[in-house]
Amino acid sequence: MRLPATRATIRTAAASQPHFYELCGAYGEACAVLDRMRRDRSADPAIITEYETICAEIEVDVIRILLGDQ
Repeated sequence: MRLPATRATIRTAAASQPHFYELCGAYGEACAVLDRMRRDRSADPAIITEYETICAEIEVDVIRILLGDQ
């Protein structure tokens, strides 16, 4: 995750909030797919862009939850 300063807070929230835990899992899966596609020269650039957007949106959701905005 691109939020290294919040890792401890994220772990604590994930341990106590099942929805947040699942959101973190979805983020991990999306990032893994994105990493694989970036290495695959035959990957469709539109799909890569879509996964970049998905990862960014999940990051925004994580920040909102950590700040108590959701």
